[in-house]
Amino acid sequence: MQKNKGYRSVGFLILAIAIAVMANAAPSQARQLVVLTSYPRSFYEPVIKAFEAENPEITVSVVNRNTMNMIRTIERARSPHPDIVWAMSPVAFEVLRRSGALATVPEIAQAETPKNGLPFDSPDATRLGFARFALGVAFLDGESTKHRTEKWEPVFGPIQCDSETKECQDGSDYRSAALVETIGPAPSLKRLAEPRYRGEIAMSSPARSGTTHLFVECILQRYGWRDGWALLSRIGSNLATVTARSFGVRDGVANKRFSYGITTDDLAVPPQQGVRPLAFARLSQCIDFPASLAITAQSKERESALAFVSFLRSPAVQGLIDAGEAKDKRSIDAARANEDRGSISFDVALAANRLHTVTVLFTQMIEKRRDTLEALWQRIDKIESVDDPERRASLKHRLDRVRKLLTSIPVTDYMAQAPELGRALDVSPDQLPFAEGISRIEQSWSDDFDQRYERASNLLNEIETPNALATDTRSQ
Repeated sequence: MQKNKGYRSVGFLILAIAIAVMANAAPSQARQLVVLTSYPRSFYEPVIKAFEAENPEITVSVVNRNTMNMIRTIERARSPHPDIVWAMSPVAFEVLRRSGALATVPEIAQAETPKNGLPFDSPDATRLGFARFALGVAFLDGESTKHRTEKWEPVFGPIQCDSETKECQDGSDYRSAALVETIGPAPSLKRLAEPRYRGEIAMSSPARSGTTHLFVECILQRYGWRDGWALLSRIGSNLATVTARSFGVRDGVANKRFSYGITTDDLAVPPQQGVRPLAFARLSQCIDFPASLAITAQSKERESALAFVSFLRSPAVQGLIDAGEAKDKRSIDAARANEDRGSISFDVALAANRLHTVTVLFTQMIEKRRDTLEALWQRIDKIESVDDPERRASLKHRLDRVRKLLTSIPVTDYMAQAPELGRALDVSPDQLPFAEGISRIEQSWSDDFDQRYERASNLLNEIETPNALATDTRSQ
């Protein structure tokens, strides 16, 4: 839609705001505005300073929390009580909307029906978008600054390398260049599960990062509950690490601790001067999402909160992105939500229904058992790589049993959406009896995964014995 055309990516919005504001207003008695956000200081500080410069009668205090703690802060009425919620995950806003924590703002909400993804503003006017972002894979493409066009579009053409000398035309090493060549400009979700990426990928935890939770839900909604968790198990076996926050993924790629990072485009290409941008491959099977704000229902500073929201969405600020050099840089706008991308969709209500179930399952299945999962899948791949079709065929039944143990989960899709289960899992560590700080249900799931992985290892032990083929042949 034309009236949303000016909305662009989060990174360049901040850059535009920082140079847009003129602080000429006369001082007056300050009003206090509390903003609760999951963004890092480097992200929100330029925005806050610019807003305060234009609105000297308003003083902004920022409370920084990860997505899950941000939700708990509001739902449990923890101090200080925020006036504004500012985050990337639309699921977090849906959870807060259901609890009655968000005010409606019909006077500035805009209606749209995109072909792909979510409306920029929620239909009930509780969530207000200010930019769109994409999920994808960040990586170093050799000397990144050399391999970009003037529009900052990453170049994904093949890199010529000598397989014997390991030298490449761009000066990068053979290993990293080969990885760049295979990832492609729009990788599928299944690409991340291929064994060749073992130990090369990093992501943050969906229990702490709202954008990572969107990635997990993207897989579950694309492939279904059972097959989605099977795919996540394989991707989990390729993880080099699970970072504490989303921003650690970008830093790890930039510092070459791992080759790929599952992240957003705006973290891969940050607005800060002097920060080397990474190449970014947008995942082809995930929608673009609106980064948003909301005014809390309990806010006593609605006028100031409206001013803050309007500041980020104002034509004067947004229009700067269409002028000068900014218009030539890689950006995402409302038109991306209306391009023809097939049957890509995202059910935010479903994601909110099972938020706590999904994050706990990921923690127990993958994050806490990442090394075990990697070792078990590596053993399966080694067995299947043997150049003996007859032996592979004879062991197929056993290997299928091992795979089922590694990919099954102890809760059905239907039960995962039960409100009672979500409430039982959403508890603070200081309320729990276990030293590990987890609920009784989570403890039972933890025990279940331990047993499944132990049984899988025992089956692999049997398969790897010298007489495994003979034993398996006699049993047929």
